[in-house]
Amino acid sequence: LIVWPVEPNLFRPFQPRLEDTVALLTGVVGSLAVLGGALVAWRRGWRPVLALLLLLPAGLAPVLLRVESLGTFPLSDRFLFLPVLGGTGLVALLLVRTLPGRVANGLLAVLAAALAVLTVQRIPAWQNEEVLFRVATDQNPRNPNVHWGLGRVLLARYRETGLSDHLIEARDSFEHSMDLLAEAQTEEGQDIFSTQDDHLQTNLGLGWSLLLEAQVDPFHDYKVPLEVFERVTRAFPESERAWVGIGVCHMALGDPNEAGMALRRALQLNPNSPEAHFNMGELSMRIQDWEGAVREFERCLELRSGGARDRVYLDRKSTRLNSSHANISYAVFCLKKK
Repeated sequence: LIVWPVEPNLFRPFQPRLEDTVALLTGVVGSLAVLGGALVAWRRGWRPVLALLLLLPAGLAPVLLRVESLGTFPLSDRFLFLPVLGGTGLVALLLVRTLPGRVANGLLAVLAAALAVLTVQRIPAWQNEEVLFRVATDQNPRNPNVHWGLGRVLLARYRETGLSDHLIEARDSFEHSMDLLAEAQTEEGQDIFSTQDDHLQTNLGLGWSLLLEAQVDPFHDYKVPLEVFERVTRAFPESERAWVGIGVCHMALGDPNEAGMALRRALQLNPNSPEAHFNMGELSMRIQDWEGAVREFERCLELRSGGARDRVYLDRKSTRLNSSHANISYAVFCLKKK
């Protein structure tokens, strides 16, 4: 990518097994060329060349020495932010020292212009998170991470707009990620790289998509998302979002006791979860515990950031221990607008 950066990819695919002979030879030859060049530069006293050559492996040293810290994308373009200085410095030094000044400057200007064109072409992909993940799914169709990432963005868009198209597409994205994760367990899916977090986020996203669909669907089938969330808690018992989902499902099914136990479990796992406090406030309203509802909504206001807090703050003065149902309902409405 330093030599030929024509395919920028934020979510570059990674395969644990390198079976491509060309890719293997490219890596070996490139590494030997850098080491050989550094040895020649050291023996001949070319200090600037030696420094630039050593910057290539030095910039990658933290990545190579701490492989366990690489995260979901072990092969990432961002690891080249420092080594690329060595590569561009070598090109500039080579042209300046081997060609006449005007020719060298002209070639460097052309090279800079070409790279500028690539940069300008890439800028639209970063205009917002939704566009970024749509581009990523086009570039990496067999990466489950980008599909559940797009689903997460679309779920947020649905909460903002209420448009069913966003909700349907979000569910499709999570289901596609689920299919890829299942394929990764087969012989045909050896090229799919996945992590435990991919399984967690995909199932959580699918559960919330189904739950939101149940709220608008005339059949109000909350048992299906409930099963998904329960499956998540069996595999990931420390996921407070799954427990919040279970609580919301039980609340919709008319079982406040089970809902309360699930939401309290979520708060035990994460006392600072605004979603858990918000839904605990709704549950308190349903059982007419107005004092508890006020307490939960006020705590939610402290934890949430953005416009919802400002909109609800005007109503906080009217929500006291003797608050009316209408006042608390208005607070709930404002929070749901978030």
